[in-house]
Amino acid sequence: MENNNEMDAPIAIISVISFVGMIGVGSLLTGVFTPVRGWLLEKKIVVTAQEAMVSVDQWGIGLDLPRIVLAGALLLGALALLVSAGARRRKGEK
Repeated sequence: MENNNEMDAPIAIISVISFVGMIGVGSLLTGVFTPVRGWLLEKKIVVTAQEAMVSVDQWGIGLDLPRIVLAGALLLGALALLVSAGARRRKGEK
């Protein structure tokens, strides 16, 4: 039985580069997110983690019950629009 390990080296290199890239993107997002977090709190789009029912503890923000309901309604509305657009598109193809 042959052992073809020719592809192992490129896969390992790509894996290491991807991991380093994820760390870089994560640190970039953290630096970019700090002013965005302040703006979201200032405009009362999100609340602090202590007031929230659902929170992202690393960022110190979250959603309370009214904001959860509003976010759910927005997601359902967007889903309804996508389904409607898909139905219209399929109807036009036939």
